Amino acid sequence: MAYHKVSIVMPIYNASLHLAECLDSVLAQTFSDFELIMVDDGSTDDSRSIAEAYSDKDPRFSLILQENSYAGAARNKGIDKASGDYLIFWDSDDLFDPEAVELLYNKISETDADIVVSGANQLDDETGKIVPAPHYFNKNRVPKDIDTFNRETNPDRILNFTTSVVWNKIFRRKFILDNGIRFQEIRNGNDIFFTVVALCKAKKISYVDKILMTYRKCQKSSLVGTLTTAPIVPINAWKDTALYLKSEDIFPGNSFANKAIDSMVYLLRNLPNLDAFTEAADYLKEGVLDTLGITDMSKDDYLVKWHADFVDVLLNQPSRVAFEWMYEFDYKRMAAADSEVKILKRDKKSLETKIKQLDGKTKELNRSIAALEADNKDLKKDLDKSKEDISRLNKKADDLKVQKDSLNKEIADIRGSVSFKIGRVLTFIPRKLKKMFKKSS
Repeated sequence: MAYHKVSIVMPIYNASLHLAECLDSVLAQTFSDFELIMVDDGSTDDSRSIAEAYSDKDPRFSLILQENSYAGAARNKGIDKASGDYLIFWDSDDLFDPEAVELLYNKISETDADIVVSGANQLDDETGKIVPAPHYFNKNRVPKDIDTFNRETNPDRILNFTTSVVWNKIFRRKFILDNGIRFQEIRNGNDIFFTVVALCKAKKISYVDKILMTYRKCQKSSLVGTLTTAPIVPINAWKDTALYLKSEDIFPGNSFANKAIDSMVYLLRNLPNLDAFTEAADYLKEGVLDTLGITDMSKDDYLVKWHADFVDVLLNQPSRVAFEWMYEFDYKRMAAADSEVKILKRDKKSLETKIKQLDGKTKELNRSIAALEADNKDLKKDLDKSKEDISRLNKKADDLKVQKDSLNKEIADIRGSVSFKIGRVLTFIPRKLKKMFKKSS
């Protein structure tokens, strides 16, 4: 088996619609020393043939087949086959920045970390729009001015600076194997236990402050879209994780509770059916909220303040009331958002009017500037002509001065001559008589 520095594990299940695009983004990676272990989880579409085509043309790509056992089992198979020093777990419908592997690898090798996290965007599969998703990595919730941190140096936010998803992270394989960290082989939320336990056990965690992945959401065929059929499964994933962390004496208190209630709210919001909501809510009230540490929190401990009010309703009112409370709350938030949108639209219209007015003034100024530039051009022509005239007059003056100097020299020469001096003597008496006659007259 060939060795590669990074092993990428990718579970595949009925992903034929986006699989080729996803694999192309893997092929486009600037870091080439990786292997891609694809695990087909019993797909019934063309996913297997697509994966086989890629594995046939690139020796770094390999394909494992299994009966439908969900993504957790597929990822565990990938771990068992991996040869790299580092593990990445990517999904078969997402997209990855060409520098994703390179930047993650550089960071984890430079810092000697157990885990490195990066940012991600979301691609709405229904609208095709890519939207920011800052919750995948929140830099404000990690210690400043240090390269790495862990549960002890960041106890209140160790689970809140990122989410429990696995695909925006890289892991040191030895760290995973030494701690026996595995994915739960369950239908929903299989990465909760793996990611949360890894974050709590890691000695060094670092990050790449850049968007490296684009997560595709809103797929009707996704596991999130099928929560109604098994709403208890992800709740048990959080419960099992809490019990394990407590048994290892590494349970991070409020950080875990905030992450868990955030996940519970997300779960319940994705259960529009009252029966499924009631099933999940009733189960949470049967001691699960206690196990998750949520009932131990004060109102000030909640990172999302309205979660405290919701928990109070959930604990003290029938589940139907909690269902109505949540949807009424969401309705009010939507109404407030709609109102804000209306205000923004009004402001936008006002700004557009001002822009039109400014455009008109700008056009007038441009016309004035053009006229001034034309006048300036004419003045420059007149100035250039005047300069030419002055230059011509100066040249003429210089010529006249030369002539004057020449005449003065001729006069001086004449006055200095012998003839001029004799003539002055001969004309002396006539000049005197002329002066006398002038005086007498």
